[in-house]
Amino acid sequence: MSNYLIETPADVLQVIEEFEKQTFIKPQGQDLIALLETIIDSTRKIVLANKKQIDWPTWFLRTGFVVYSILVNYKFNKLDFAKFLIGKHKLYGANALLVWKELGILIRLNSKVARLKHITSSTPETINLNDESVEDTLKDSLGYCILGYTLCQKSFTQLKEKS
Repeated sequence: MSNYLIETPADVLQVIEEFEKQTFIKPQGQDLIALLETIIDSTRKIVLANKKQIDWPTWFLRTGFVVYSILVNYKFNKLDFAKFLIGKHKLYGANALLVWKELGILIRLNSKVARLKHITSSTPETINLNDESVEDTLKDSLGYCILGYTLCQKSFTQLKEKS
């Protein structure tokens, strides 16, 4: 049996509830995608350039909160999303995430935020939105935050024992 970070929609919904419980103040009048870009960029600099450790569980909660705050503006169905994420995770498994752990997820989130910035700053004539919409990219980002948070909550040993 392959190892998975999340196995049921309830696992996903439980993490989303953690995002919803956060008491972080949603920025007023600030572009949330720009905020997300700042979070990712500053974390990349702290981890890679300064070689500092960060509190990854809190980081994934805060980042997930920002992504979730953007997604609730869409017709976002948590249960449908949970089923979608479980399907994707079962397709890919956890091994790729376990190799690079939190840093790998940060890299993936960086790519998603770069895509968001590009999509939202481009004119419809210069980009094919059928390939990847803002909502799809946000859902991917939220999925990575959920997987990252869950990875922080489970030990590498526990996951390897399931293999």
